[in-house]
This record gives sequence, C-alpha cells and structure tokens, in this order.
Amino acid sequence: MTYRQRDYDVTNLEPGDYIAARTERDRDGRLYTDQVTVRESAQDRGGRGPVGRLDSFEGTVEYIDNRRGTFDVRNRQNRLVVVTVPDNAPRAVSDRFKRLREGDNVRVEGRFITRDRLELENFA
Repeated sequence: MTYRQRDYDVTNLEPGDYIAARTERDRDGRLYTDQVTVRESAQDRGGRGPVGRLDSFEGTVEYIDNRRGTFDVRNRQNRLVVVTVPDNAPRAVSDRFKRLREGDNVRVEGRFITRDRLELENFA
C-alpha cells in the first residue's frame, strides 16, 4: 500500500480511508489487487468516517484537453461540467481517459469541487 509516496503494510488501513485500488487479471482471468493507494486518510479528515457516496454525472464528451487532463461533458439538460483527471489517478482511469473521444457518451463518478467542475474518480 502506498500513502504519500511511502510504502506501508495494508494492515495500516483504517475505516474511512479513501483508497484507489489497481486490479490485474491472473492467468485464469480472475481479478486481484496489486496496488492500493491511499487517496485521503480518515486521519487527514480529522478522524471522520467515510466521505460518503460519489457524485455522478452523465453526458456527451464535447472537448478533451490531454495536456491539462480535463474533458468537458454536457448532459441532456445542457449543463456543462469540466471533469478533471487527477495526476495520481489509477491506471484504469488514466487508460480510459487516453481512449476518450469527443462525442463519446460517458458516466463519470467523482466529487464536485464547484457546481461545474468534477474531480474524476471512476468511469462508471
């Protein structure tokens, strides 16, 4: 497990820690986790428990800025949201972002930083 660029034993995880887990497949096609990164610890949030459910947003990709790691999504109600891909995003999220094309329909999960900006956690 990695936390603040240091390796720790997974037994150091605490209830309420917010993590990202990278998965791989073994020879038989079964998923396993080969890397766990603590994105935000419960202690960093003052010991509070889980942050809660992720926000989700669904729509059509209008613009992609690979240099900045952002893309714009417009929903059916014409609301435009800028989605930010964190630098330390799990590989699966980064790979999906690289394959993203304008016109793709997507459902994203993350946390709204402002009404019109979402920090991406997952593609749903």
